[in-house]
Amino acid sequence: MSLAESERHEPGKEDRPVVIVALMLATALGDFIEYNLFAASFKRQYRNAKLIAYYRRDRPFKDAIVEMNPEIDEVWVKSGRDTVHAEHFNVSPGGGDPVASDALARYVDVILTPSMMDRTRLPTLPSLARFRIPDGRVDDLEQMLVDGGLDPARWFCVLHYREPNYVGRGANADRDLHPDHPIAITRYIIEELGGQVARIGHPEMSPFPKIDGFFDLSRGATDIQLQAAAVRRSRFFLELSPSGPMSLALCFAVPIARCNDVALWGRWCLGSGGNLKAA
Repeated sequence: MSLAESERHEPGKEDRPVVIVALMLATALGDFIEYNLFAASFKRQYRNAKLIAYYRRDRPFKDAIVEMNPEIDEVWVKSGRDTVHAEHFNVSPGGGDPVASDALARYVDVILTPSMMDRTRLPTLPSLARFRIPDGRVDDLEQMLVDGGLDPARWFCVLHYREPNYVGRGANADRDLHPDHPIAITRYIIEELGGQVARIGHPEMSPFPKIDGFFDLSRGATDIQLQAAAVRRSRFFLELSPSGPMSLALCFAVPIARCNDVALWGRWCLGSGGNLKAA
């Protein structure tokens, strides 16, 4: 191989992308969303990069979240006890051209571990990537929002808060909220501010009374892409206690109003790609 060819095959040059493997090992919804966001934003720092997402199919929302991440080029999905061993990245056996698609995964340049993708490191990136609803679902999800009660002629916010009965995580006295408080602020937004409120979450959340202008996306089978579509359309995301679904607002550049937050992360994004802040 000539010197010119060698330089062309350096990571980031022409047909040799920087290969990034993100170990998305989280089981919690918010952590998994933020791992996706961090990995996608990290990839965007390179002129030519390939992002491989490694995760386990152990929670029902994971595939749908990965589908909304347009920066992912390849997925390694594992089930049961199966996993990817470190020997997979050994480039010695058989040699091979690092540019060839079947050998590229062995020439990994960066491995992002869970601790590297922690939410506290999101502000270190120059800008945040953006999620995208799959093209084939956009129209159907928009219609489902209208059928669920959304008046497209009026603005609305998305509401979420944590309750102690979520099966994915146990009770947490510092984060769980009594359902009377969301009902009161929902009435205020609708009756005093003239907006609408869409609640997202899990089916076990406490029922709301019937309120004109309130529609509940936490009922029935949880569709994370439907909830994401609501977030994308909303004027702002209202988080009344810290919980994972708030991360969807970061992924769609939706303003966030955070209340009762027990951890201060500061600004989410310092670059021109969006200046979301923790309110």
